[in-house]
Amino acid sequence: MQTLHRESNLPDPPVPHSMCSNTLYYQWKSPRNSITIRLSLDAVRRLSLVVEAGFHALRTRGLEVGGLLLGKFTPGHERITVIEDFEPLDSEHRSGPSYLLSERDKEQLENKLAAFRRCQHGLCVVGYWRSHTRPGLYLDQEDYSVIRSYFANPSQVFLAVRPSVPEPAVGGFFFWEGGDGLCCEKPESDCGRVRRCPFGPPILSSGGIMKAPSSSSVCVGTCASH
Repeated sequence: MQTLHRESNLPDPPVPHSMCSNTLYYQWKSPRNSITIRLSLDAVRRLSLVVEAGFHALRTRGLEVGGLLLGKFTPGHERITVIEDFEPLDSEHRSGPSYLLSERDKEQLENKLAAFRRCQHGLCVVGYWRSHTRPGLYLDQEDYSVIRSYFANPSQVFLAVRPSVPEPAVGGFFFWEGGDGLCCEKPESDCGRVRRCPFGPPILSSGGIMKAPSSSSVCVGTCASH
């Protein structure tokens, strides 16, 4: 598993100036440079609000929420996934506060995926996200089943966010690495542990922000923002 963390002194990407907007992105590269993920800070801000609302919905450990990651894949040989937005996907929570999709939930997921198949507002489904209110930070067997069934594109990524009070939320990325396996980088030879990093615009903006050659912020990809 690859965790979301700050990378300083990232080079400016070769993006034509006509593709620029006022959107700021946090850029993360896997240690093996097998994939690059660019994450809109505005999407982080809005997603954090949804995760926090679910966390405070129950007094015990909070309610897990999840859904689709929206954005685009940049053309070329290098895997670059750009996350611009997200779409919540309601769950019946038949098994309690954990985000486990029932058959009815999966039907809703299939309908959402069909709706975005041709891209809406220039955005396509680039992955899956959910909050994690259980101990640690990981994807369970139900997540793997959903991912293998609906998110087999090797450029699609998977984000888990763990809310916490009073500490900042932490996030971690999973992604396809070699064949059909999800990558899990072993910190200190223990794959069950996660190197946690804060998840939130104010902290992410302190490092790894992509900037255009001018004073404007960089926008990647060819689709228009919405």
